[in-house]
Formats: sequence, structure tokens, C-alpha cells
Amino acid sequence: MQEHYLHHLYRGVSGGWLSVFNKATKQTQWFEINQIEDAIAYMQGVGVANDVYHGFNLQEKPAAKGRGTTDSTSVIPGYFIDLDLRSADAGVHSRNDQLPETLEEVLDCIAAAGFPMPTSIRTSGNGKYLDYLLDQPCLLSTSEEREQAGGLSKAFQKAFIALMKENGWHLDDVGDLTRITRMPGTLNHKTNPAKAVELVEFHEDRRYPLEEIEAFVDAHAPKKAPKGKSRGRPKKQQENVELTLPSLKAVRAGCAWVDWAMENAAELGEPEWFALAGVTKFCENGEELFHQNSQVHEGYDVELAQGKLDRNEKPRSCAFIAENLGFEGCKSCPFYGQEGFTTPVQLGHLNPDVAGLMRENVYDYVGERYLDVETGRALSASSFSGKHHHLTGQPTPHSILVRMPFTRKVELGDYRPGDSRLYLTDEEGREAFNLWRPGGVDPQPGDASLLWEHLAYMFGSKEELDHFVDVLAHAVQKPQDKIRQVILLIGRQGTGKSFLGQLFARLFGAANMYVAESADLTDGWTAQMGNRQILLLEELGVFQKREAYENLKRWVTDEFVTVNEKREKKYAARTPRLMLAISNHTTPIALGEGDRRFFAVRSPAEPKDKAYYERLFTDGLDQAPAFLAELLKRDISHFNPSAPPPMTEAKAEILKWSQPVVQQEVQAMMDELDGPFWRDLLTVEDVREAIANRMKGRFPGIREVTDALKALGCEYLRQVRFGPALKRRVWAWRNIDRWKVATTQQLRDGLLMPILLDAAE
Repeated sequence: MQEHYLHHLYRGVSGGWLSVFNKATKQTQWFEINQIEDAIAYMQGVGVANDVYHGFNLQEKPAAKGRGTTDSTSVIPGYFIDLDLRSADAGVHSRNDQLPETLEEVLDCIAAAGFPMPTSIRTSGNGKYLDYLLDQPCLLSTSEEREQAGGLSKAFQKAFIALMKENGWHLDDVGDLTRITRMPGTLNHKTNPAKAVELVEFHEDRRYPLEEIEAFVDAHAPKKAPKGKSRGRPKKQQENVELTLPSLKAVRAGCAWVDWAMENAAELGEPEWFALAGVTKFCENGEELFHQNSQVHEGYDVELAQGKLDRNEKPRSCAFIAENLGFEGCKSCPFYGQEGFTTPVQLGHLNPDVAGLMRENVYDYVGERYLDVETGRALSASSFSGKHHHLTGQPTPHSILVRMPFTRKVELGDYRPGDSRLYLTDEEGREAFNLWRPGGVDPQPGDASLLWEHLAYMFGSKEELDHFVDVLAHAVQKPQDKIRQVILLIGRQGTGKSFLGQLFARLFGAANMYVAESADLTDGWTAQMGNRQILLLEELGVFQKREAYENLKRWVTDEFVTVNEKREKKYAARTPRLMLAISNHTTPIALGEGDRRFFAVRSPAEPKDKAYYERLFTDGLDQAPAFLAELLKRDISHFNPSAPPPMTEAKAEILKWSQPVVQQEVQAMMDELDGPFWRDLLTVEDVREAIANRMKGRFPGIREVTDALKALGCEYLRQVRFGPALKRRVWAWRNIDRWKVATTQQLRDGLLMPILLDAAE
């Protein structure tokens, strides 16, 4: 840490006085907050030989004697726990046998209990200080504010004391506002030799909003403050103050079931009415609010309603609501199932707007983004704060939610089609949030003849149509499986190719599909193509862009790709489960040699009249439920989603035209027995000259020709001398095995004989 600990402790404080106590002289020195460097130097000097302490909280002004009082405390930077650890030195601790042995076992206990983790840890010489610093200093100016602040400080200590007591350990109460502590960089002289006081951990990201400390205390402290008062929040920070008892408004904002039950109070059944009483009763003015809400029910009776309240001795649990009442909303609830969260009543200590944000969002802490529970849409932390800043003011929504113990935090957002769970574990054991949402029509028995008619019209052969339908059937029967091929449909404009996109949107849901343009394949911003069930490449036309093909191959074969989004952090997204491309271009893309991922079909369809398409886009789309039902019944046991698709005439043509121009010319000469290819042997010079004649003067490079010859199966034999100063490298393109064993003279004759015959003629 470049800055001294005290600079971090009093960050943002502009006024107040620091008390420094010298134990040897029993004198207190005072330093204004702008003299912090002088205070540090003084304590470091005194600390060499004597114990020296400073007040953790600042005072409004120097005291005439002593270290100041509660009534003059002006700034609270946070709270600290004075944790003694068992010592081997005799006489250090009066209750040595009641102390924990290690810091690690205490931290494990804190984590298991759902308590917040400390901002910083200091050694005290014979124990540890656990500091919980606020994200903004708490400023006090009135007696009421100091009384409330003192109550919160005491309650904070009592929560930790109770936890330690559960484990058989003793903890001193240091909750009074004038409590002093040791500064890192000094020595504890209680033992000989003295022990260093040091800062061993500091986590800037663990500063806590005051409302989170209040929520923690309300959830864990043994006692509550008097009704109607806010325990510990000074007036200057009460813009979003919660009631001391849980607020029903906050509970309703955070719990979908309570919100539903109160909204539907007029129709509630007996079990739901009783359970609602078991939540409402434990909130501020709960009994009164329960009666008010219940009056809309035709069966409302004052004594009956009061009886439901009286019989609820403890808050209704989330498990009861989910399991006994069968509320489906619990499956998507970010709070349900979290360790330490047992009842909606716990939400009542939050600001209602904050509770609502926690109900509606999950935080992906690796991607640093918020994921909407309902839609799966993502917002960066900064965008999330910008969108909701009006609800919280300062601190920002992100700074509040990220520190809340019950904000649902996951390691990543994953896209799992067909999996109804929202919270799951990925292949590497990480907790993930499922971004997929069910969409599309439900299967229904019925007539799908218009759709079958159009597909038969679009595809050139029964074999090609059968393969397409197998692909589609696999996509609906096994949505989690990736189909590692692209369906490429080429045809005339106006025949109804784009109708397939409309049909897919009906089958899978528009939100699970993305329609991309050719430019998207080479654009840097690829996030929209990821985490989709279906990717439709509309009007594909990237023949001259080899980069597009190489990029597309990754999207077809890989399970994940890293995607970019403007002003957002890069993240890994699942690739589409099925990809469909349509095009009017004869050769829409240049395929690599031996491509194993494209299933190309050239449609023979000719445009039909307007009435055909009007019926197709209305009555035809209405047949999607029946079509889906037939796809779900189709036998696809023979289909392998990872296997290369069948070769088609269209693909063979594309492969041919995808070859480099020189290679295409060499192939043509082979097919036509033109140029040097009317004999078995040839030289690169022969081929270059022949290509120049065919291409009207374009003289290809030696590397272009040799690459073409190799790609087309020709084989280099060896170099042959044709005179004192003439050597030629001889290639064979036919009867290669025969020419491999030929003598040099035979190679010479095989290459020259046709020339001699030409001369004789």
C-alpha cells in the first residue's frame, strides 16, 4: 500500500480531530485531520518505546481533558472488531482458554454465518483488528444522530460477540464511539520483546454502504432499536432510510410471491392467506397492513384474520412458499437457495428500490455485468448504475448491490437451450446464470401441409430436403446440442427463402434468433451473434472475403467464442446451435479446400404469384405448431450433429469456384487436355506460358503455379539437364507412379517427344 493506513481510514474526511493517547505519560495529543502526517510521525516516534493509541472515530474538537466523549464524536469511518487470539505467552490474555487459536478459523466462521468479510486486517501484537470501513464517512452533528450511531456500533459488536459465543470464544465489546486502537507501524509492548502492529490485508472493494451495515445488524443483532427509529443512520444519510422493523414495502419489492399474494388478495386460497400473514406480521405495522389488505376478500373476518396472525409464531420461509405452496416464481428468484437467506422478511431491512433491483438482476462478477432475471439481457456495471441511478443517488446502484450479501452473484452468464433452470453449474464447476429463455410456439396436432409444400418447392431433391428436415428436427428435439454445419440455401430472389427466417422465429422464439448480415462476419462487434439458438445469415455474399469464411468456421465448430460489444468488457459466449444462410448470389462464399461444414443447396424454385406468398406468410406460419409437433416425432437416430454434411452439386460448384484463379485455370487445362497437359510431363515454365495465353497476358508467378499443381495432385519428380546450360524441373500429372521410376533419359524423352512430333508435322 503506497499510502499509510490512516489515509485510507479517513478517506474523504475534511474536518475533525484525531486523539492520540500515550499510555506511558497518560497524555492525549490532538491533531486536526489535515495534520494527519504529523499524527503518523508522532505515533511512530512514541511507539518505539511505549504503547500509543489513537481514537478510531474523530472528535468535533479537542477535549479539555481525556480522549473526548460520545457527545463530541463527529466522524465515524467504520467499525472494528478487537479479536484476541490464544497466546503462548503467559499473562497476555485473562481468558486465554476462551480464545480462538487462529485468524483463519475465525474468518471461516464469519463466512459460514453469512457475515460480511473485513475491509482490512491489522495485527494488534497479540491478536487482530478486523476493520469494516464505510464507503462514505458517517458525519454526526446532533445528539440524536450520535445516539443512533452509538446504538448501531453497539449492535454491530453484539452480533459478532454472539457469533463468537456460539463457538465457545470470548470477544471484547469495543462498540463505544470513543474507543481507541493501535496504528500500523507501532509496537505492542505488552510482551518482551515487543510485537509489531502491522496492516496485513486491505481490500478497497470491501467498503460497505451504511445501509448494508444496518441490514446486517438488523438480521443478526440480538436486540432491536425502539419502534419508529432508524438505528444508527444519521439524518444526513437518511434519504433511503429503512424502518427498524422490516418494511413490508421492501419485502414486497424484493419477493415475487409476496407481491403476487398482495396483488391477488381478493382471490387468495386458505394456505396462501395464512402464509401471507406469516410474512406481514413480522413487518412494521404488519398486523394493521394485513387486515387492510385482507378486507378485499369476500371471506374476510376480523377474528379469522387475527387468528392467522396469532398462529404464525415465526416468519414463513422461502422453502415453505416454494415447496408447500408450489410458487413457480421461486425457481427464478435470485434469493431462493442462497446460504443464510431463509425468509422474505429479511428483505425488509433494505431500501425498497434496492430490493427490487436485487430481485430483478444477477451480478456476473467475472464479466462485471448485470443480467436481467426475466430476459437474460446484460448491462455493464457502469451502464446498470446509469440506468438506475435515480433510485439510489449516491452511492451508485452497483456499489450498493455488489456489496450486498444476498445480491445473487455468479461466475458467468451461460446459454443453455432446453434447460429450464436459471441457476446451474457449467462444465468446469462454476456457478452460472442461464441466459436462455423458452420461446416459440407450443406443438399442437394439426395440418402442416402448406409448410411441407413450400419446403419441397424450395429444395432441389428429396435427399437434400430430408437432410434439412433432419437438421431442423434435431434442433427442436435436442436444443442443447450444437449442429456443426451451416445450411446454405441459394436461389433466385422472390422465391420465399426469407420465409425460413420467419418460420424459425415461430419455432424457437424471436429472442433466441439473430439475423446477421454479411458485414457482421468481419465486423469487430460480434456479441449479438453469440448466445443464440439460431443464427440466420441473410443475403450472404462474401466471396472475396476469405476472412469471413475463417471467422464463420469458428462459429460453426467451436462451442464458445470471445465476443466484443461496444463499451463493454469482452466475454465468452456460446455459439449458435444451428446456423442457416440464404443468398441470391451464385457463389456467395469461397469455401476452403475440403470444407466439412457447409451443406449447400441450389434451389430450383421460380417466383410464384402474390397470392401464394400472402397465404404462406399467414396461413403457413399459423401451421408452425403442427409442423413443430411433426418435427418432434421425426426419427433422427441416424443423424450425427457433428458429422460433415452430405456433398451436393451446389457445394461442388462452390468449391471449384473457390479455388485461386491460377488453380482454376490449371484445372480447366487438365479437363480440356490443353496446354502442356496433353502429355504426362510438364514444367512450371510450360504452365505459366499456357496460362498467360489463356488469360490474355496475365503471367502468373512461379509460387502460384507450383501451389496450384500441388493442390491438384501433380508431383514434382526431379531436375533434368537438357544441355550444358539448360536445366528444367520436371513434374508429372498423369501416370505418376510410372514416371517416378523413369530414368533421366526417359524423362527427357517424355518431356521433349511431343515437341519433336510438332516439329516433324
